[in-house]
Amino acid sequence: MCGPGGFARLSFPRPIRPTPVLRLLPLALLVALAGCTGPSQVAEPTPPARTASPAKKTDAPKPYAEVITDEAVTQRGLFGVHTLGDKLFFEIPDSLMSREMLAVSRIAQTPADLSPFTNAGSKTAEQ
Repeated sequence: MCGPGGFARLSFPRPIRPTPVLRLLPLALLVALAGCTGPSQVAEPTPPARTASPAKKTDAPKPYAEVITDEAVTQRGLFGVHTLGDKLFFEIPDSLMSREMLAVSRIAQTPADLSPFTNAGSKTAEQ
């Protein structure tokens, strides 16, 4: 519809009349927020008094001969793997540090009824 002068006449909906509930809304928010207080000051617990000083702990690494002893079984390859009991130690040369490497694990043997799609030599994870 065109109004005078050929311009389109815009019609706006009536403004919302404030109901008693809408008039009380700011007051309700004010009361709700009045109960909120800033950070409370809580007394910090005092640490227990030390009776004896604990043994001094050093962060210095142990010498190589102390860590990799004669009992260690060593496998040489791209980098050395030392087995000492149930622990593994990896000896990575400086020339390989900060280089990307791809490690692939393969299945050596599978049970006969595991899956028809998995057999020995299959890749299990590429990392």
